[in-house]
Amino acid sequence: MAKKIIKTKTEIKKAVIQIAEAINSDYKDKEIDLICLNDSADYLASDLIKLLKVKTRICKLKFTNYKKPTNSGEVKILEDLKYSIYMRDVIMVDGIIISGITHNYLSRYLKQRKPNSIALVSVGKKQKLLKIKMPKCYSLFSFNDEWVEGYGFGSHKNKNKNYLVDTR
Repeated sequence: MAKKIIKTKTEIKKAVIQIAEAINSDYKDKEIDLICLNDSADYLASDLIKLLKVKTRICKLKFTNYKKPTNSGEVKILEDLKYSIYMRDVIMVDGIIISGITHNYLSRYLKQRKPNSIALVSVGKKQKLLKIKMPKCYSLFSFNDEWVEGYGFGSHKNKNKNYLVDTR
């Protein structure tokens, strides 16, 4: 079975431009911290930062989910932020949001550091599978419950899976 391209590179580029324009408008005259969640956000963050007109710092927050899944979304922090986010506007950047539970947990974790605001930007979210209300979320696309890979996230091991972009 051949790879199924769900979104083309052109569609992704157009969506990133739209998200960047929204962020530039919403955060005009402010400074933001883009926090890449693990490595799945690297491509999106890289494309996004090139289009942002607001002053931006980029940070990384690496974590792993605990072996036994729980509804808490609790994670183990592997690499914490290198900068203070106190009184700053924070945007977490991730690949696909499925249930939102982990993102909710990370939002609560970051709120302890007293940022001005916390938002989220993702390549996509699976609206029907969300279990909780999300913080302000900029999402390039919405997906159903299909498996999506590419653009820096997913395993790329199963050739029968759907891909977001053709990575050839």
